[in-house]
Amino acid sequence: MTLDPEKEWIETDKPVYVSLFGIYSKKSGYARLTFDASGQAKEEHLLLADKSVQRLSKAKEADVFAYVPESFEESPNVYVSGPDLKEPKQVTHTNPFQSNFAWGHDELVEYKNNAGKRLQATLYYPAGYEAGKKYPMIVYMYEKLSDGLHRYSAPSEREYYNPGAITSHGYLLLMPDILFRPREPGLSVQECVGAAVKKVIEMGVVDPKKIGIMGHSWGGFDTTFLATHSDLFAAGVAGAPITDLVSNYGNHHWSSGIAETDHIETGQQRMQVPIYDDLDAYIRNSAVFNVKNMKAALLIEVGDSDGTVFYHQGVELYNIARRAGKEVVLLVYAGEDHGLRKKQDQMDYQRRIFAWFGHYLKDEPAPAWMANGESYLDRQRELKEIKAAGTK
Repeated sequence: MTLDPEKEWIETDKPVYVSLFGIYSKKSGYARLTFDASGQAKEEHLLLADKSVQRLSKAKEADVFAYVPESFEESPNVYVSGPDLKEPKQVTHTNPFQSNFAWGHDELVEYKNNAGKRLQATLYYPAGYEAGKKYPMIVYMYEKLSDGLHRYSAPSEREYYNPGAITSHGYLLLMPDILFRPREPGLSVQECVGAAVKKVIEMGVVDPKKIGIMGHSWGGFDTTFLATHSDLFAAGVAGAPITDLVSNYGNHHWSSGIAETDHIETGQQRMQVPIYDDLDAYIRNSAVFNVKNMKAALLIEVGDSDGTVFYHQGVELYNIARRAGKEVVLLVYAGEDHGLRKKQDQMDYQRRIFAWFGHYLKDEPAPAWMANGESYLDRQRELKEIKAAGTK
């Protein structure tokens, strides 16, 4: 890395700093390389911590270096030191409020998928965790997430999948790695996430009857597939999900103007071949074709101006699940894209997420919108009441 933002190249006649990261330990830090006359490098490890260590920088006119460590329990702070990064001095004190609140902690969980491949997950414990007690758990999914161990998360009401907010509500939060097999995206999710959940159940910290699943976009695909193909989960929340690989194959990625065929065959969906060459694979890896076996209560969120995943993917699963008599609710946010941008919608969605999981994972009473639905006019009246309350 170059520590001078004005430099366009790395000068090997001076020490070169490189970042370190443990693929399985998740430790991070920095090393220093020095080069002899023949160009051979000598490596010196300077810092390797069981934290996330980022943003190494150097003062322009002095040998003073700064970097920022953090963990789930430790807010990011700036430390300064000399070139060897030894005896650092803390120069900032962010989020001092945290000491006034109960806080959770995280740990790395090891597990294997059905093929015996080594995988990892981050398990976040609820604020005020009591050893020996079994807690409800939410599983958040999107590809590989274990590298996010040690990331600080201040609770936020606008970041609707916020780990700090989830643990503050008394949930365990599991973020597992998913290793995808070609042409089997849904079954890969079932194999990997199922194995991770069973590992945590073996640890004795989770109530096996109170487990929820959640994800957005491709993670929404994961959620809807598990909701219709697994009996491990009591409830799910799927944001902007892909639910039907068959109908989605002929769709468009409207924001970029690119047909979905490329994304489906060579992108995240990993189907490799056109739908007409392996229709069975497209069917068996879609949520909508197994709705009759759906066990989990499902909350689906879509924005009706989504240019990434056509929002009819969510509507399609909702209508089919309703026809099958399943417990499903659809949230449609007017004028919103793939991610919610309006503050009121961000806050609203998070409140409904916690109400949904509160009912199905904590046995809290179901609010009226969940039990009876909510009309457009009722929603507008609710927004006016929220706005009026905020101005008082």
